[in-house]
Amino acid sequence: MQKRTRTILFVACLLLFFLAAPSAILYSQGYRFDFDQKRITQTGAFYAKVSPRGAKIYLNNKLRGATSFIDSSLLVENLLPGKYEIEIRKDGYHSWQKTLIVREREVSEAKHVTLFPQNINAEFIASDQEEIKTILAGTQLNNNAQVEIPETLIDFDFSGFEISPDKKRALYFTEHEVIVLFLETQYDLGQSQGNKIFLTRFSEKIGKAVWLNNYYILFNVGNGLKITEIDNRDRLNMIDLFEYKNPEIYWDRNAKNLYLLSEGNLYKASSLLP
Repeated sequence: MQKRTRTILFVACLLLFFLAAPSAILYSQGYRFDFDQKRITQTGAFYAKVSPRGAKIYLNNKLRGATSFIDSSLLVENLLPGKYEIEIRKDGYHSWQKTLIVREREVSEAKHVTLFPQNINAEFIASDQEEIKTILAGTQLNNNAQVEIPETLIDFDFSGFEISPDKKRALYFTEHEVIVLFLETQYDLGQSQGNKIFLTRFSEKIGKAVWLNNYYILFNVGNGLKITEIDNRDRLNMIDLFEYKNPEIYWDRNAKNLYLLSEGNLYKASSLLP
């Protein structure tokens, strides 16, 4: 190879290096070209922590991975800023869906997602009233826990009231509304201390509402039992469990057992939480 040819090749490679190096550096720092906006922008990310483990996460109908079997989480990086239709699925469970915004240099989070089984059954266990009293007396029921009512609720007309297990939120309900009061700032849910959110309203009367865990509520309206999340960004993920006539619900938080009393019969539901 002649010296002139070698020199030309060396200069060409050098030019390619200086042209490619900035692009590689920008790429490694999370910069991408947004063809829709026709500009270079930094990317964001989406982080999810889901129970149970092994759930699949879709962004705009595209599978982006499954949550780890170690910590049940997944981080999806290098996302262009914008709105994303997010769906979390697992076979045999109700899916979780929400539209969230991903911003430059920020991580959009869904850290408290619980997927509930699609087939939840309630088994008859007793009809004798003394037996029913014995069963319910032997459980760690939290429905009537004695808690201090926040000052902001003292003059509010509500049917029931309960503090979340971690004592960071208060649940209270009227005959037709389920409401959550945040006792501390919740950065991941976009709520500040003192914020009050009306989760849902019904024309039928709400019988009772209790904390299922720190981020989900179990309640009955009319004859139906429902579960709702408290993350009201975009939409509420709410599922219907089953229907019993005039049900009274009893949630054993420690054993994670749901009992319901209907027409003098006591039923115990199959497992709701992992």
